[in-house]
Amino acid sequence: MAQEVCFSKVEGYKLVKRLGLHETTLGYPKGAEKQYRDSRDTNTIHARMLPTEFCLHRDKYNPEQYPFEHFFADVLKPEAVLAGGLTCAAVKMNNKDWKTALKWGIVIGAVVQLIVDN
Repeated sequence: MAQEVCFSKVEGYKLVKRLGLHETTLGYPKGAEKQYRDSRDTNTIHARMLPTEFCLHRDKYNPEQYPFEHFFADVLKPEAVLAGGLTCAAVKMNNKDWKTALKWGIVIGAVVQLIVDN
C-alpha cells in the first residue's frame, strides 16, 4: 500500500464526492466504518472513512477488476514473502517434507504479513 494521506471527515466527504468514489466492501478496513474506490482499473484511489478522519491512498490495481494483481502488487509485503520462503527452505532442509515446509512457510509468512501491516 502506498503512503496514506488523511483529511478531516468534512474534507474527506468533499473529496469522495469530487472524485466520484463509490462505496465498496473490498479492502482491509483497518478500523474503517466505510470504504470507497474509484472505478479505474489501475492507479486507483482507495479511501477509508475512520471514526475521526478520511484516509486515502493509491493502489496499483483495483481489486474489483484485478483481485490477484492487487493482492500481489498492493497487499503482499516483501518481508512476508521473504520470511515465508526462508522458513520453507529451512524446514525442507531439516526434514525433506515439502508439504510440512510449505505449511510452515505460509504460516510464518502470514504472521509476518499481519505484523508488518499493523
